[in-house]
Amino acid sequence: MSGNGITRNDLADLYSELVNIAEAGLSSSGLLDLAIDSKGWDLLGGGPGVVSAMDRKSIVKRSRQAAVYDPLSVQTLRIWRVFINGRGIKVKAEDERAEEALDAFWNAPRNRSVFSTDGVNDNVDTLNQDGELAFAIFTGTKFGGTTVRLLDSLEITGVVTSPDDLKMPLGYTREYTDKDNHVKKLFYWDMYAPEEIKRSAEGAIPKEYEEQDKVVVHFSTANTRWQRGNPLLTPSLDWSKAYRKFMAARHAIQLAMSEFVKKHSLKGGVQDVLNAVAFHQSGHATSAETENNPPRTPGSTWVQNEASDLTTIKQETGASSAQTDGDMLLQMTGVGVGLPPHYYGSGKSAGNLSVATTMELPILKMFQAEQEIYRSIYRDLIKYEFEQVGIPEDAHGVDIDFPEIVIKDVPALLLGLSNAVKVAPRLAGTEVLEMFILSAFGIQDPAAVIEALNDEGDEDGAEPPEASQAKVVRAVETLQQLAAELRESER
Repeated sequence: MSGNGITRNDLADLYSELVNIAEAGLSSSGLLDLAIDSKGWDLLGGGPGVVSAMDRKSIVKRSRQAAVYDPLSVQTLRIWRVFINGRGIKVKAEDERAEEALDAFWNAPRNRSVFSTDGVNDNVDTLNQDGELAFAIFTGTKFGGTTVRLLDSLEITGVVTSPDDLKMPLGYTREYTDKDNHVKKLFYWDMYAPEEIKRSAEGAIPKEYEEQDKVVVHFSTANTRWQRGNPLLTPSLDWSKAYRKFMAARHAIQLAMSEFVKKHSLKGGVQDVLNAVAFHQSGHATSAETENNPPRTPGSTWVQNEASDLTTIKQETGASSAQTDGDMLLQMTGVGVGLPPHYYGSGKSAGNLSVATTMELPILKMFQAEQEIYRSIYRDLIKYEFEQVGIPEDAHGVDIDFPEIVIKDVPALLLGLSNAVKVAPRLAGTEVLEMFILSAFGIQDPAAVIEALNDEGDEDGAEPPEASQAKVVRAVETLQQLAAELRESER
């Protein structure tokens, strides 16, 4: 076609783009939109806007594969997991009766797959891999008490919302194949679906789905404004694949360059060259019985005369430029998941940053915000259990403590505390100071430690002024000594 129409070359380019996208593993429903967008034929901001169910399923499968085989994706998930959960989380109820109910629920063997250290780590990985976290909460005594199970997000086939409010989910459809190879179609009500709305919306349940009794679903999504979530790795999958292919190409170059590392120059004719070749080659080249000319050991001595010269071939691999190229690919991978390249061991400053006691503020805020998301999820599950066992609402207070994201600079903290005691002597011997010190050393429950120490202490009453002054001096000296010892141990 002529003028402003589409030429044969345009169609050929479009076909090539479709093939490339198909090889990347995307489903056919979104190929044309992506191809048009890649060729620049679509206006910015155009397109369907929402990822289709088929495309989302394909992306989740790619994300799960990358979480096993792709080094950058594995490192991404590892970083998110360890910074959010660290050594594990602690839960504690303020009310004594609520604490008993919490312990029976949180530490029950039936709920270990969700609330143990492995369980909470799996929850983080699942939300990042799938973009969704679906907990089924089974009530009643069938399993010995309230039981929580993590559902496979690929089995969730639909979200049923209120006809008048698309932001209010009422329930979820699930399809899976049981052990007898029978397809099951189930419907679960959302944990927050109001009873009055559920009664009026029973007609919204698809007819082929079986409504489940005594089980509700807590459903969380990530990286989306819509009903279904998207994996954290979604924008980085293609870039991490490009980096993997780039490194494979670099490895091929290194192997090729290592084939010839020495150059043997000699004076003479063809026969002299052939004799030199025979001298260097393995005895297996002429005889299959024994090795009469094995390779020389590292660090051995080469002997030659003036007519022969053995030198090392100068080889330029382009490693410096390749490092720059690789960092650009790492940067695009990291941008998609919120992490700079040095979190993947790249850059001159990576070694120093790996032992740093500080973190970039945007990254710190990102992990803190993520911790709040999981704190909200666990608080919802605990509150639901309290309602099941009859804990009054005014006793629902629960502390959910995540570990510190950044390791404290303990020596600097102790020096600061010693200066604070000098300025405000009344801090010496107080529980506030003790809480700071115990927390700085990573004690998960400093309040319990202080309570135990108080039980062992003297209960005779207030100390005389002399003893109080001596306590201040001892506190300052102890803090300064600890700080000095920690500084010395770091050298």
